[in-house]
Amino acid sequence: MSTETLTLESLSAIVQSQQAVLDMHQSMNMEVFYWWCTALMLMIHAGFLAYEMGASRGKNALAAGIKNILALAMIIRHLADCLCGYSSPQNVQLPDWLC
Repeated sequence: MSTETLTLESLSAIVQSQQAVLDMHQSMNMEVFYWWCTALMLMIHAGFLAYEMGASRGKNALAAGIKNILALAMIIRHLADCLCGYSSPQNVQLPDWLC
């Protein structure tokens, strides 16, 4: 260990650098959590699709399947919006290639 005396300014600089590292790790953890939840949500919708089509009568299986596929399409559209930086749901103008 070093025996030099730390000044208040040097301690403040050390604390600020540690705070910056903590903020970076916190934002990285939020991104990882978001993408894990996205993957889980897609798997949940696939499970709902399989369950509802199997649990419903034959004449209603197609309607249940279409409902879940459209819900999945909305999720994919939301992901495309978020990846392109359009996360605000109001007054969103999407690029032509996404529409």
